[in-house]
Amino acid sequence: MDPEVFSRLGEILEAVRPLAIEYEQLAGRPLGITGEMGEYQAARILGLKLSDARAPFDAQRGDVTIEIKSKTIRHRKREGSYRLGRINLKNEWTVALAVLMDEWFFPYAIYEADRAAIELALRKPGSKARSDRSTLSVSEFKSSGRCIWRRDESQSPMTKTQGVETH
Repeated sequence: MDPEVFSRLGEILEAVRPLAIEYEQLAGRPLGITGEMGEYQAARILGLKLSDARAPFDAQRGDVTIEIKSKTIRHRKREGSYRLGRINLKNEWTVALAVLMDEWFFPYAIYEADRAAIELALRKPGSKARSDRSTLSVSEFKSSGRCIWRRDESQSPMTKTQGVETH
């Protein structure tokens, strides 16, 4: 993706961030930007090349094709019980990322798991919630992979943006 286009996408997402937070506060449900925000943040932090919307994967790092799942975690103590979105094994990707974001859509951790580990976790018997074999909890994803990036909490000062606390 062209660096200028990527930069503009970041500007747009930063402008939408406070609106999405306010929308959720007023409507009691999310606006639905978590996936886009997570993909952008993963690309920015890890230097990935985002794919076109219709590609069978979300991003690339050299020859590695990447499926990106994002989750906004509102209660970090219960993080593991949150579920990631559907993981499509029919698509062509080699690794998957789980981008975990706080309630302000700022990423605090990124986990990576290879395709074989994800397939094994999805096929693991015994989970009623996973009976459709396409979703994993955050804790299942984390056990299948490893943390490749974590935010330095000491360097994320709180600021005020349109009446909404962010960092």
